[in-house]
Amino acid sequence: MGNGILNPELRETLEAWTQAVAVHVAPRTAFQSKETSIRQLQMELLLPHSNISGMDETRLLLGVIEQSPAFKWHANRGWRFGNEEVSDGSTHALKLIGRLLEFCVADSEGLLIEPSTFAEVYEELEDYLYRFENISIHSTIELWHVRPEVSEISVTPNITIRPLTESEEARSRNSSLALGRFDSAVTKPPAPPLLVEIAYRIEELASELSINGLSRKRYTTSLFPKAAQIGVQLLSTLRLLGEGLIWLGTLSSHSSNRFIDQRQDQDMSSPQIWRKIFTSPISSFGFGNDPVVGLDSPPYRMTADIAQKLPKLWNPYDIPPSQPVVELALRRFRTSFERDSLIDRFVDHWIALESLFGDSSDRGAVKDQLCRRLAEFNAGSREEFSDAYQRCRNAYASRSSVVHGREVEPQRFRLHVFDTEHYLRRSLIKCLEENIVPDKKVLGI
Repeated sequence: MGNGILNPELRETLEAWTQAVAVHVAPRTAFQSKETSIRQLQMELLLPHSNISGMDETRLLLGVIEQSPAFKWHANRGWRFGNEEVSDGSTHALKLIGRLLEFCVADSEGLLIEPSTFAEVYEELEDYLYRFENISIHSTIELWHVRPEVSEISVTPNITIRPLTESEEARSRNSSLALGRFDSAVTKPPAPPLLVEIAYRIEELASELSINGLSRKRYTTSLFPKAAQIGVQLLSTLRLLGEGLIWLGTLSSHSSNRFIDQRQDQDMSSPQIWRKIFTSPISSFGFGNDPVVGLDSPPYRMTADIAQKLPKLWNPYDIPPSQPVVELALRRFRTSFERDSLIDRFVDHWIALESLFGDSSDRGAVKDQLCRRLAEFNAGSREEFSDAYQRCRNAYASRSSVVHGREVEPQRFRLHVFDTEHYLRRSLIKCLEENIVPDKKVLGI
């Protein structure tokens, strides 16, 4: 990334220090590995009275570091207080130069560090110190239980859905084994068919506050939050656009700069989903034996139609304040997928539909008025209106039964769950694509 050397004095002093320290490392490699020798040296560097700390080159280097505001800024983990002074950051600086030595040795064949090797590693250090905001972060999130019908989807210039590479499949299988996702008898677990690839810069992780007239900017030390937020938003949009069970797996993030903590992994799925999908038989659908969501759900079909709509709607939850009913309906739709109970999800979907099509002024035939509005909003013909109206009335009857604790015939309930989710999806997509809110005073009259 670098654009020339920004601190020549630091570069010169550091290069002399690495060459001097390499002399101390060399004898140790006769009885232990090079990596162990470097780790010992890194620990000794933090001790005030060790041989490494007492070297003239180390004291000279610390003097140069004390004159560098960049080390102080990073020691304070990204808090910027205008011209306000922060801690001297010597401990953090010592850790950084210890890592620089580690990278130099790792990139060299022996303990003799070539000038070209030092130059490349030092450029990374300057990127970290002086061009921190421009360092790139690369994240991937697994998409499980998907049947891809398109090869790749470009959601934004920085977000892509694509198949896994062979190395990514191997990492995924190892992750599944380590997390115990599958039965112990499964020695080669499957890998997900797709993943989300996200690229962004550290600048996008910053949060800024203004306190007493001073500008304060903070950068998270974790690589996860930005990618996790994108993954959840993307998953919610995919669930809105299509039917079938889909969930997120492992989130992996790493930086283009080695001075930032390297690859971090986080499982974004819940242990329950693996047990439900792969180990449990489906049971009956009576109210007394509440069905569990997804046990026999088909895979999510990533169709060409979804690929076309996804870039336009991938973050549908940024709703203007003037559309609170749409925001409520979207929120209920999104959180319904956190429910284990199919009845709970069904009730959530009806809350969303009543937000869109119900009216507090309705009296008497509430079901009839709501279903007329829904049918008119979604229908393109008289036949479609009649079909949607009747399906809505039937599903509403099941809704009334479950909220009052009455039993529902399993197959009929399953059909009503499907119809309710189908028309909620259609209604929300229309609201978002056309930027409209159902007009309850006009619809269904």
